[in-house]
Amino acid sequence: MSTRTVWTVGSGIVAGRVRRLLYDHALGTLSGRAPAMQRVQPGDVVVVACGGTHARAAAAALDRDAHVVTVGDGVGDTRSQLALAALARERGVSLVVGAAMAPGLAGLLARYLAGPLDQVDEVHVAIHGTAGPACARA
Repeated sequence: MSTRTVWTVGSGIVAGRVRRLLYDHALGTLSGRAPAMQRVQPGDVVVVACGGTHARAAAAALDRDAHVVTVGDGVGDTRSQLALAALARERGVSLVVGAAMAPGLAGLLARYLAGPLDQVDEVHVAIHGTAGPACARA
């Protein structure tokens, strides 16, 4: 198995945590925080963990045949990222959208808790705290 480079796009709390986990668990080789995409090689992994939208960075990484993990949760940006699924499939790489939250787990818990009820009209999910200042502004 060849060594891949794991790139992080962002310099905040979440990107820092990703870098720390990579070093702590030797999951990959970290070569940069905000890579110029031309340095990204096919098969590398790009973790987009910056403030603002993520779709543009994800598309640029996919164009380099890199695997992409994003951590944003904005509805419009998430839809833009999901629209990149065909490109990821065409390139033979993975695209993971919204990895910082656990919407699957929240949905599973909501479904479990709704089971004994006759009817559920709405489900609200509360989040405590933020990942950092950019997350708080969003």
